[in-house]
Amino acid sequence: MDFDNCCPAEPTGFHDIFSSADGSFSVEVPAGPYAITITPPTPFNVAHTRIDTREKNAAALEIVLRVEPSQYLPDAPPVASRIEVSPADENHEVTVAGSSGALPPEAYVILITLDTGNYAWAKASVDGSFEATLFAPAGASILAKVDPVGTILRGFLYEVHFGGEGVLSPLTGTILSVPDAGQAEQRTPFFTSGAEEGSPPWTFQGTIDAQSVKPGDRIRVAGVFEIASPLLGEAGEMEIHPNVLLEQLAGPDGRGSQARNVLAS
Repeated sequence: MDFDNCCPAEPTGFHDIFSSADGSFSVEVPAGPYAITITPPTPFNVAHTRIDTREKNAAALEIVLRVEPSQYLPDAPPVASRIEVSPADENHEVTVAGSSGALPPEAYVILITLDTGNYAWAKASVDGSFEATLFAPAGASILAKVDPVGTILRGFLYEVHFGGEGVLSPLTGTILSVPDAGQAEQRTPFFTSGAEEGSPPWTFQGTIDAQSVKPGDRIRVAGVFEIASPLLGEAGEMEIHPNVLLEQLAGPDGRGSQARNVLAS
């Protein structure tokens, strides 16, 4: 039997327990939510449940072992049509809110900004609704994965806490989009963000002063480059020299094109 602390503030390992011949067991753990996974002898199948030792009915827990096959992690990804992502605020943070039915009851959701690697997690209510705040600039994509048990999330937090990447591949998921900022008249907005390993995330957003160009036209690119680091608060003005890549995705006939120009400021 594995006794996992689902989502501790300071991630810890799990407790591996063996029951006695009559099926009884005993373990002392700090109060909190736990995922229990039972690996019984053949012909019974793996069973799991969750328990919160802070609740009054924790002593009434009963786990039934079954011979019939069952899915340990059901193929039930977050329902994108029931999830809304707010526009990013001035700090590039968004609120991800799922309405009733967005997740299985009391399941955990893990949100990861694919552009920067920032993450957040939340526990759904009994009706499957949830809400979480996450660093995700305009135009970014968010991967949402659901863990109905809590063991995969516990392992993810444990690995990230000690400098690892965290593994979420066993979980089903869906991709959500952060709304773009409003488009200015006769201008083409762009948004991009990223992060290097061990460095704070960065964002670059702005506009191009045209929605179409012809040979010989001049264009002006204006934008704001930000690095989310408190160490730069008093650094003063700095110059950056970005490269701008203009790539023709298709020709007049709609077919692919290899034409591209790289410009240095």
